[in-house]
Amino acid sequence: MRIILNSSGKHYVFTDSLNLSESEMHSLLSQGRLFELILKKKEWYNSNTDQIPSFLKFLAGNERINVEIIMKGNQTMKISIVTENSRIVELKRGSLDNPSARAKLSEETAKQILNSDSPVSDFERAYRNGEIDYQGVGFINALKVQLVKVFSGIYYFISNMLG
Repeated sequence: MRIILNSSGKHYVFTDSLNLSESEMHSLLSQGRLFELILKKKEWYNSNTDQIPSFLKFLAGNERINVEIIMKGNQTMKISIVTENSRIVELKRGSLDNPSARAKLSEETAKQILNSDSPVSDFERAYRNGEIDYQGVGFINALKVQLVKVFSGIYYFISNMLG
């Protein structure tokens, strides 16, 4: 099964089965739309990495992340992200072999962040509220994630106090 979005914005769905329910079709199209939004935000993210605090760039700037987005209807969209020097160098559907981290969030949370006027703040809020589960894979990566959580908590606490 494949979903193709052409330049005019029309979706074409190719499948081995001709019997797709309306909800299956809606699900496929919404997954295609969400991935399109994610691709559009990649360049915005890469052009704003200067806003990332230095300690976060050092601790989390070179990662291989498998992301699971739980779609409506409990289907899962899997995407992979590779970062180097805090910039996204690879973003695609599917999972990576040997990821350094795993993230899990809902379609609703992903859409809120992607459509936000301040996606960094909304990401941080969602992460703090437990709407995004982010885990390091293996001892060293799990330790790095914990350090990022501690240092980012201190950083944002002090930033909020100073205004």
